Amino acid sequence: MYINTGADSRVLSPIMTKLILIFASLVSLTCYGQTNDELVEKTRELANSGKIERALELIDEGIKNDSLNENYYSAKAEYISRNGNYKEAFELLDKALSINEKNAYVHYVLSIFYNRVAYFDDAIKSSTTAISLLSKSDPLLPFALLYRGQAYTYKQDYENALEEFGKVIELDSKNISGIVNYAVTLGELGRDEEAIPYFYKLIDIDSTLMVAYMNLGYTLTEVEQYSEAVKMNQKTYGLCTDDKCRAVALNNLGLAQAKLGRTTEGVDNIKKSLEMYPKNSYAYRNLAFIYIDLQDYEKACDNIDNAIELKFPAERLQDLIELYCK
Repeated sequence: MYINTGADSRVLSPIMTKLILIFASLVSLTCYGQTNDELVEKTRELANSGKIERALELIDEGIKNDSLNENYYSAKAEYISRNGNYKEAFELLDKALSINEKNAYVHYVLSIFYNRVAYFDDAIKSSTTAISLLSKSDPLLPFALLYRGQAYTYKQDYENALEEFGKVIELDSKNISGIVNYAVTLGELGRDEEAIPYFYKLIDIDSTLMVAYMNLGYTLTEVEQYSEAVKMNQKTYGLCTDDKCRAVALNNLGLAQAKLGRTTEGVDNIKKSLEMYPKNSYAYRNLAFIYIDLQDYEKACDNIDNAIELKFPAERLQDLIELYCK
């Protein structure tokens, strides 16, 4: 199982199938680029400090004084979107593009919004337009590529997603967002052995990067390197800053421990994880795996039912259901 930067999946994702994408997905993609406009940068500082109303007041004054500055409309769209007002945000971006349809930044912001509202084909189109208008040296380019990769990911087009994230790494071999998403996507493609060196590379870049340890711990369990998986999951737990993260780490740790024959300890950790995060369908799936190994098929099937009730994809458990739960 994998993790991801959405729902039980990447904090952004209705579709992700591997838990790894839950925490790993799209690290720091919510950054917006610089516009070289003094008013925009001033209002963005206000908005980022929580002073949205004041930022909107100033940007509205700017629009009154210069109604043909597309960056003002784009900035206003950013700020009102923070309250979930995407309808008006899209209208403002349309206005910005009617002023200057070749503004790469506006197309880039548009791609972010389309991804957020699950219009993934439109997100790909907008990010592609932004990319076509950017030079290779433009600092916005990696972000535009990441968002195009994100849209492909949500469409479960992992081959194209992998290509986009690979382009980010070509531009900057130490780009954490690019490496995380490249490695996670390798996992989605079933190429776990290839993903592992990228997670170690992330740890070399930043030895405190929790998502690297979490994804590595999960992936090592997938390739049956259980002892190392235990170490990585323990490291993850120590780096977590909230109970949901700790719950996922304990769940991954518990499965690796059980695979090493430390069954009681593993089951206890998974149950403890469910106390912290009761809606984690992967914990029930892991308990089902353990009880199958113990040949306790009644408990295994009960946990499969619990996992499916919490929206774990039933088709991924169908073989187990056919073998043990009929």
